[in-house]
Amino acid sequence: LVDILNSIYLNKSAEHIKTNTESKIYSVSLSENNDEVEFFFPESKIFPKSRLTFQHSFTKSNSTSYSVEFRPDFTLEIISDQNKKCYYHFDSKFRISNYGSSKNDDIVKMHSYRDGIVGTIGAFVLFPGDQKDIYLADSRHPYSGVGALPLKFDGSADSKIKLLLLDSLKSFK
Repeated sequence: LVDILNSIYLNKSAEHIKTNTESKIYSVSLSENNDEVEFFFPESKIFPKSRLTFQHSFTKSNSTSYSVEFRPDFTLEIISDQNKKCYYHFDSKFRISNYGSSKNDDIVKMHSYRDGIVGTIGAFVLFPGDQKDIYLADSRHPYSGVGALPLKFDGSADSKIKLLLLDSLKSFK
């Protein structure tokens, strides 16, 4: 997602990058503590400011959840000219159905993100299959709703995610 956003923002690297890692015996991983991994992208003539976070916590106590705590794998926060914020969430799943699409349970989880996190426009599963499934909920915003997008290690499916990000960012400028 970071590479795709860099290409959208005209191959400019993220303006500010914050990453923390946690070392455990035999492994090093990205920190899952709130806001310890984030990438900021600057405003341009075409695109608004945005921030990509990893495992950001949305809770009732910080007024970002209506109910329980949610921690999507990745959240793209788009900040409009009027400092209004909206969110697109992405959750990685390493499984597919027998038909090459995402699992129904994964789409259900995206509904919980979209409906439970204040300011969310869309929530999408990223999975290793081939079939893109988008279920639109609101015609005022591109890609409002839930769905599943293929994500391959070789980057061959990046264009589908890039189109979603590109259209979503443009609509808030």
